Amino acid sequence: MTFTQTTDRLTKHDARRLTSGGFSIEYIETRHTGHGDETVVVWSRPSQEDDIPEDQIPY
Repeated sequence: MTFTQTTDRLTKHDARRLTSGGFSIEYIETRHTGHGDETVVVWSRPSQEDDIPEDQIPY
């Protein structure tokens, strides 16, 4: 699977681009910090044929 992370301030245009690319929302996480809440949206999509396998990515 491929994952990407955005803020909760994503525009409709950008959300449509992600969904048309096969992404769907995996989960939404809100962190409560001293300077306010921070919300993160994590998107995922199934692996595709042209994706580089994870075991071939140098870390």
